[in-house]
Amino acid sequence: MKTHQKLTPKNKTKYVSSATYACQYDIYKYRLNNTRLIWCKQVKKILKKNFNFSKNLKINDFGCGYFPFYKELKLNNLKHNYLGLDGDKNILQLGLKKFPELKKKYKYYNIESYAPIRKANISIVSSILEHLHEPKKVLEYIIKNTKDCLILRIPISEKGSRNVIKEKKANQAWYFNVLKKKDIIDQLEKNNFNLKFYIDKASQENQIGSNLIKRLKRKIIILKAIKK
Repeated sequence: MKTHQKLTPKNKTKYVSSATYACQYDIYKYRLNNTRLIWCKQVKKILKKNFNFSKNLKINDFGCGYFPFYKELKLNNLKHNYLGLDGDKNILQLGLKKFPELKKKYKYYNIESYAPIRKANISIVSSILEHLHEPKKVLEYIIKNTKDCLILRIPISEKGSRNVIKEKKANQAWYFNVLKKKDIIDQLEKNNFNLKFYIDKASQENQIGSNLIKRLKRKIIILKAIKK
């Protein structure tokens, strides 16, 4: 049985079951071969207004998964210096079967390890922060390694909340945070970014991915932060 409950000191570790993970994997596999994600198309369009794509444009794609954003860049023949980073080996290997040219352009990476990474012109962070134990600390680390532009795709609200998904026979923790809008704005403005918010078209058009995610009814925005 799946539950949605507040994260308290007594229940800090909750879990997502292997059955749910397998379902998500099948969705990723289908998307890899059959769809272009709406959010990827939207972010590509946003970035093209501010940047001339070239082989010198460094892009760090945090939580790159099976490389859907790279796929969008490739389909549009946009030049770039891409690096995908993700902590799920299975999903990375799924993407590499489709895009073997990324063999030396990805990194198995646990973002909460704060291991050294290259500085990039653009950092893409889609649907990552809400699943971390310390999203604010991780965001600060990404900011320090971003030269020009940060794209955040995140659930936000005026108050924010900390939640988890709990399932029986689970084998990994899955936090689900709704980030507080003011905290995000303050953190980015403190680091000299100009901000612009966009409505996330993917969540509006219900390209979500699983019944589990749909039931959360999360409101997602895309935030473009450009260095002053």
